[in-house]
Amino acid sequence: YYEETEITEKTTQYKKVIEENGSTLIIKKVTEELSGKYSCEAFNALGKTKSTGVLSVLAPPKFKAGLSDKEVNEGQNIEVEVKISGVPQPTLQWTRNREDITVDKTIKLVKVDSETERIVIKNVTRTHAGEYEVVARNRLGQATSSGKITVNLCFGMRSAFGAFPIVDAAADGPRPL
Repeated sequence: YYEETEITEKTTQYKKVIEENGSTLIIKKVTEELSGKYSCEAFNALGKTKSTGVLSVLAPPKFKAGLSDKEVNEGQNIEVEVKISGVPQPTLQWTRNREDITVDKTIKLVKVDSETERIVIKNVTRTHAGEYEVVARNRLGQATSSGKITVNLCFGMRSAFGAFPIVDAAADGPRPL
């Protein structure tokens, strides 16, 4: 049994080998999704017995949903989320323009659940623009995801990587701008 479901001949990811002195369950391709409780029941005319064990499949970090390029207007809020799998649970490191992100009153890192973490930036300014990267690590390896946040500034100007164009305007006449 896997969890509470009987493993039958129709279950293609397993092979049961039954011999005179015992049985063996072979998992053809071990994946993280096959982690769980396995049990075996044996019975004969004298009774039955059950043995249970837990299989934990170790896996390197893998992004189920990574970063992507985003655009936001200055003064608005933005949330960017990643979903990651891996056993043991990966740790995440967030950077902007290759510098570690510092959590402050405008930037928060929120762990939503065991697979999901998001960065929340309130009242976005041009300093929040740039290349964001998340590195997920566990003892089996690491995975990286990146995306750019572009901040639209006043008058529809754009800033990537914190660049801020200087605009000089002049008007004359009876009804200036």
